Amino acid sequence: MKYKKSLYLLAAALLVTGCSEQEVPVYGEDAIVNDIYGEGQSLASVRFLAVSLNYDELELGGSNYDSASKTYLDTWSFSLDPMAEDYVLEVPLALMGTVVDKDRQVAYTIDNTMEIMDEEGNPVTVETAPEGSYEVLEAVIPANEKYGYIRIKLNNVAELTEDTYEMSIKIDNSQDLLKGPKEYITAHISWDNKIQAPPSNNYRRTYNMLIKGLANFIATQATVYSPNALKAIVSALGWNDWDDYEAHKNKEGMAASYYIYRYLPHYAILYQLNTYKYYAAKLDAWLKAYEEEHGEPLLHDAGSLKGQPVEARQY
Repeated sequence: MKYKKSLYLLAAALLVTGCSEQEVPVYGEDAIVNDIYGEGQSLASVRFLAVSLNYDELELGGSNYDSASKTYLDTWSFSLDPMAEDYVLEVPLALMGTVVDKDRQVAYTIDNTMEIMDEEGNPVTVETAPEGSYEVLEAVIPANEKYGYIRIKLNNVAELTEDTYEMSIKIDNSQDLLKGPKEYITAHISWDNKIQAPPSNNYRRTYNMLIKGLANFIATQATVYSPNALKAIVSALGWNDWDDYEAHKNKEGMAASYYIYRYLPHYAILYQLNTYKYYAAKLDAWLKAYEEEHGEPLLHDAGSLKGQPVEARQY
């Protein structure tokens, strides 16, 4: 399982002197919470983060705090690793108070439903992240740490190729920690496994160079295209950044206009450098390993070859 390390600095903007007539309420180590825990009791509090930073030699970032909705936003696409069974997402938390030498548990509530109107105009509640599509592993501020996380395992279920799952998380009071200011206690998580088909002839040619199907290895037709075959290419070759010119310009030496589609290189890059045979062989090895591991071949899920095994082109 992969872990997404994403930590965010407790924003100095909480001290909004000059920015607002009313100061944002903050619970600190000395906050008295008589009505919840009894007279004279004092707890630190916990909240989601709003500002990215580098912490403990980690390169952090990627998710955003939306000030309009006062919600921490995070998303994951399995298209970056399409055949992975799951992905562990860490939603970052910040301690407001003093660190202690024990783990402190964070309480939370998950809402994975939404209300829609049925065909007769009546409100009905539907699940936006069905049971079995995720699992909360832990929610904690570790001992002697300023930052913690809610760790969620997102499962790569078949429905994610068509649907986007989503849920909201709200921090509650626990025996160890109070919830922080109301502006920073809600997060929204979404995930899918949708993958964009090759957008033009230049990229359909790359696909056909690698996938067995059409007679012409540089054909431009999308007849044998299937999302499963493209996901196999991405997984086998680690291709998910071909839209990043800076990452490839020194290796391939092509113009920036050749780098517009994340999952496949422009066919000219493989053709001129004569590397398509190497990549097809590497894909073939991956498909054979997939079949051995799963006891059956990966099948095309669309196109004229739907239901047949995905095969790499042989040279």
